[in-house]
Amino acid sequence: MLQKLTAVLMVVASLGFLARSAKAQVAPPAQAGPLQWKCAWPFGVPNRTAADADSAVRMIKSVGFNAFAVGGGTSEFKQGIVQACRKGGVAIYWVLNPVYGEWGWHLEKGVIPPTVDCLQQYDDLAKLNTASTPDDVVYAGPWLCIDRPEVRQFAVEMAKACIRNYSPDGLALDFIGYKNLQGCQCSYSRAQRAAFAKAHLELSPEQAAVQFSLTSITAVYDQIRAVSLTENPKIKLMCHVYPPFVPEPIYGNRLAVEYPAQTVSWFFIPHWPLQKVSERCGLIKETEKKYHDYVTGTAFIGVYDDDKSRKSPQRIHEELQTIKQAGIHGFCIAGDLSFLTDTPQARALSEELGGTLHLSPASQPAAGAQ
Repeated sequence: MLQKLTAVLMVVASLGFLARSAKAQVAPPAQAGPLQWKCAWPFGVPNRTAADADSAVRMIKSVGFNAFAVGGGTSEFKQGIVQACRKGGVAIYWVLNPVYGEWGWHLEKGVIPPTVDCLQQYDDLAKLNTASTPDDVVYAGPWLCIDRPEVRQFAVEMAKACIRNYSPDGLALDFIGYKNLQGCQCSYSRAQRAAFAKAHLELSPEQAAVQFSLTSITAVYDQIRAVSLTENPKIKLMCHVYPPFVPEPIYGNRLAVEYPAQTVSWFFIPHWPLQKVSERCGLIKETEKKYHDYVTGTAFIGVYDDDKSRKSPQRIHEELQTIKQAGIHGFCIAGDLSFLTDTPQARALSEELGGTLHLSPASQPAAGAQ
């Protein structure tokens, strides 16, 4: 049933996409734009010493970012990065992955993850672990079932520990959702979904299934927000709206975070058409404050400097200009260090974000840069 609804929704979304795509314009020349919150979420930052922390903040500021999503590293680095960000005027968001177990479960000492009974389960697990397109990112490790109260409580305890241990300006949440992009199929979820449908007879079974999953996703964020504000009334929350939710691709405005970073351009070649980037930016802006007044619509793009993903400097300009053209005020980019070190791509970002890197003499272009 859920598959039928998903197919209908995808057709409707496609029709809307085609209609709005016809109106999409070519991105204008580089301009300062309306971006206010600009977050770097790099992978592979050296994270052993206080000097590493200082270097990371210098790189981030030179490209024009004013927020940094970071997590992990030695004790010296963790202490140093908070101090370096405060000294440099960069807001620090501590990364928290409370659902995908390969990265997140054991980050905070003293917080015990739920038992294996709480893992997400699927009838078509083998299919879920196989990528069919470049955009399919397979995370074959264990995922916790967010429908379960004990999993939500675990996420709450992780958030509380991060705030107490590091005193960040905010939390950067990731991987809160379903591995199949729709809903867990464990026995607990099946029973709860059936009970939800019975209590909401005004909805069709397909609608009830979608609403149940959305309720579970938002509940995790609601509970994390509540405990975070209790720990620090001034704290801010951001997230990468990931994994996608097929029945409602642009759902970040539902989440109880200030900056829901919703993907407008993914990592891999072939890169999404600029019309699709424009379409997603428009939806983010149009629905920005539909559920929460404190939400700043935030566009997310991904970059890797390899042959499967590399974006040219011109492509970086085009994506940023498309985001600005939509009137979006929040921006987040994730990827390897190519967008922070002295590369043509980082210089393009610096120009778009109001940084200083592009004003300095260029170093030798990196191999493979376009």
